[in-house]
Amino acid sequence: MFAQERPFSFMATAIYGGSNPVYEWRRNGIIVPVNNDTYTSISFSNNDTITVQLRSSLNCVYSPTASDTAVAIIRPKSTPTSFSVTACGSYTLPWGDVVTNSNTYIHGYQNVYGCDSVVTVYVTIKHPSTPTSFSATACSNYELPWGQVVTASGAYTHTYSNVYGCDSAVTAHVTINYPGEPTSFNATACGSYTLPWEQVVTASGNYVHTYTNYKGCDSVVTAHITINHASEPTSFSATACGSYTLPWGQVVTQSGDYTNTYTNVNGCDSVVTAHIVINHASGLTVLDATGCSSYALPWGQVVTQSGLYVNYSYQNVNGCDSFVLIFVTINYPSEPTSFSATACGSYTLPWGGVATSSNAYTHTYQNVKGCDSVVTAHITINYPGEPTSFNATACGSYTLPWGDVATSSNAYTHTYQNVNGCDSVVTAHITINYPSEPTSFNATACGSYALPWGTTVTASGDYTHTYSNISGCDSVGNSAYHY
Repeated sequence: MFAQERPFSFMATAIYGGSNPVYEWRRNGIIVPVNNDTYTSISFSNNDTITVQLRSSLNCVYSPTASDTAVAIIRPKSTPTSFSVTACGSYTLPWGDVVTNSNTYIHGYQNVYGCDSVVTVYVTIKHPSTPTSFSATACSNYELPWGQVVTASGAYTHTYSNVYGCDSAVTAHVTINYPGEPTSFNATACGSYTLPWEQVVTASGNYVHTYTNYKGCDSVVTAHITINHASEPTSFSATACGSYTLPWGQVVTQSGDYTNTYTNVNGCDSVVTAHIVINHASGLTVLDATGCSSYALPWGQVVTQSGLYVNYSYQNVNGCDSFVLIFVTINYPSEPTSFSATACGSYTLPWGGVATSSNAYTHTYQNVKGCDSVVTAHITINYPGEPTSFNATACGSYTLPWGDVATSSNAYTHTYQNVNGCDSVVTAHITINYPSEPTSFNATACGSYALPWGTTVTASGDYTHTYSNISGCDSVGNSAYHY
C-alpha cells in the first residue's frame, strides 16, 4: 500500500468492440470489487496502452504486480433505431414527452451495458376538423344526418372521422315543434259550399284540410258539411198583346225571360222562368216597298204595278190588330244583252270567269234599279297549230323559210299565225357545213399533162377544179404547169 497516488501503464485487451469501454480491475485473475477501488483518469483505445490511476476507498494507490491485469471490457452502444408514427392532435413519445407538431424527435437511452442507445421518431401530427354546427327545425321528430331520430329540441353532437382519420365533431341544434290540436265545424248550404280553404263542394260529407300552423306544423280542420238542393228550375212560355201579368204579380210590356226565385221546403232557391212574348198592335203603319216585276204584300196579295196599297183591319202575324199603308214601286229587269268574242286557247269573261271552250256563257248583273240584267257571251275558242319541225343541211349558210339566214348549226324557231289566227310554231334544226381550204400543187411535163380530174392540158398555166368534200361542200384544187 502506498501513501500517494501514482499512475501506471499496461497493455489492455478488448473484450467487446465499441467506443465506450467499461473497465474491470483484475488481480491475479480475480475481479477487484468496485466498492473498494475507484478508476479515474482513464484514456483508452483498442489494443493500445491504457493509463489508469487506481485509488482505494482509503485513498491509497495500488501498485500493480506482475499478476495484476487491467482488462478493458468494451461494451457497445445499441444500433440506432427509428420509427414513424401518425397521430391526431398530439403524440406521447416513448420517453414521455408529448408533442403537438409534426417533426423528427431524437432521444438517447443507456442500454443494458450503460452505453448510449439512440431512438429517432418521425412524428406526423394530423389535426381534427374544426367543429361545425347547424340548426334545424322539424315537426314532431327530426332525423339527424347520422341516422338518429330525435323527438325533443336540443343540441345533438356526433363525431365523424375526417379524411385524416381524426375526429370531426358536428353539432345539430334541433328545434322540435308540434302540430296544433285537430278542430272541426258544421255548415249547411244549398247546392254548394265554399270551404275556408277555397274548395267548393257539392255533396254532403266530412272534408279534411291540413293547414300549417305558425310553427310550420300540420293543423287539421274537419268540416262537416250538409248540402241541400234547390228544386229543379221550371219554366213556361206565354204570348200576349200589349202586356202580360206574371204569376208573381209583375206586369211586363216587353218580350223577354223573367225569373222569380221561391224558397222550397229545404230553404233552397226554386227558380221559375217565364219566357214572355209581347206582341203589339201595329196601329197605322206606313211602309215603302220596292220590287222587281212584282211584290208580295204582307197580307198575301201579289201586285205587279207601282201604287198605294192599304189594309185597314187584320190580325198581324203576332195575333194583334195591324193597319198598314204601303207605297209599292215596281221596277223591271233590263233587256237581256249578248256579245260574241273569239280567242286562242282561253278567254277572260267580263265578270271574271275564264272560258276555255267555245260556248254561250251567261251572267246576271243588277241594273241601277236593283233588278236582274242578263248578259250572254257567245265565245269561240280557237287553238294553236301543233308545233312542227324540219331538218336542213347547207354549206356556209342557210336561208330559213321566214327569211332569216343561219350561218351556224342550231335550232331556229319561228311563230306563224294559223288560219284561226293562233300561234303555230315551226322549229328548223339547221346543220351548217363548210368548204375545205383551197389546195394547189405544181407539175412539169413534156408536151401534155393529164390533170388528176381527167383533163389533159398542152399549155402551161393555172388550172382549177372544184371537188365536193366529205361534207358535200366545194373544195378547190389548183395546178400550175410548165413545159
